[in-house]
Amino acid sequence: MESKDALLALRKKHSLSQDEMAEKLFVTRQAVSRWENGETVPNTDTLKIISKTFGVGVDELLGTQKRRVNASCFDETGEDGDFIRDNIPRIVTALADRHAAAWGNADMLKRAGFQWQHQSEENLLAHISAMERDYKQYRADEEAGKIPAVWICEEFGGARFENHLDVSKLDFYETAFVKLREHYPVLYRERFQASKNITLIHGDFHPGSIEVGMDVKIKGKFAKIGLPTDDLAMFLALHTAPGKQEALPLLTQYYNRICETVSGYSQDEFMQDYALSVTEAIFSPIKLIDRGIYDFKMRDKALRAFEELVMKPPQNTTCQVCGSPLDDSCYSHEADGSINDQYCKWCYIDGTHKYHDPEEVIADVVPRWDWGTPEQMSDWLRKKLAELEYWKDKA
Repeated sequence: MESKDALLALRKKHSLSQDEMAEKLFVTRQAVSRWENGETVPNTDTLKIISKTFGVGVDELLGTQKRRVNASCFDETGEDGDFIRDNIPRIVTALADRHAAAWGNADMLKRAGFQWQHQSEENLLAHISAMERDYKQYRADEEAGKIPAVWICEEFGGARFENHLDVSKLDFYETAFVKLREHYPVLYRERFQASKNITLIHGDFHPGSIEVGMDVKIKGKFAKIGLPTDDLAMFLALHTAPGKQEALPLLTQYYNRICETVSGYSQDEFMQDYALSVTEAIFSPIKLIDRGIYDFKMRDKALRAFEELVMKPPQNTTCQVCGSPLDDSCYSHEADGSINDQYCKWCYIDGTHKYHDPEEVIADVVPRWDWGTPEQMSDWLRKKLAELEYWKDKA
């Protein structure tokens, strides 16, 4: 039974209306409605309240037992893929919380120490050259026909990997080296040497790193210093959400969560970091292929992420009126039908703004949320709106 069905059945069992259920749980009726429609799941604190109030286990409310995906045979088209996709928002939140805990913590960063490639600019350039050697070996093998068309790995549960490479995309790797050599030295000087907006990362964050039950538990230590987006790129670009349309809402969710406790990290800087992390992450599947692990699915996802989020970066990822994530499906339009990529279609309609006071946005948006009290959510959104260009111009 899915979570939405379990929550609906629980309410009906106790003969409660959505309003009555909401009153018992200190949430809004809209929150209950969204749970039952499968749009969201209750957060951890609310799950505990439901469990205590009605005497049911949290695992039962989530519609699943505690579960960990087998990383060695992860199949995004099977049950594991469905399970991970159902829980991606919770996983992204858990990742943001782990990163925020070490963000700017001098003692934690000092104990971890820098990875070899981040200890000097020379090491960083040598690290890029090593990736380039791996790539050249792969490209030579691909062009010589040494890479198999199909690879079936019994060790990975008999998973089948088919090589449908568009050879023109091999040039993406050449572009990636140019970007890495251009941006990494600056990053080293301005961020790593200054210990600015860096944190402790997992370094190999993938679906097999995660155990989901009442809470999301991440297997392995966060003991390497890096960009927060390094873990996001491993998880989203290589595994679960490589495309722009599926990635942008998750990136916005992560960024908003981080900003609850972290300051001085702009969304532009965050998106630039993610693009750079994706640029390096596309070489991870190449390392595997050079070792005889022909994970063509991961390679193709990485190339898609690079094409859509690095080669064609989104101009704006957040509505400058309400702060909601933007993608091709929700850009607004001017009166003449042209696209306006600054606002979502709900805030800017045919060239006309719907809202003229931030409190109007808060009144519309907060009742749809359920992660805190109305006062907490309103205060958080009020601060977020103050950072958006539309409201800055009106200040």
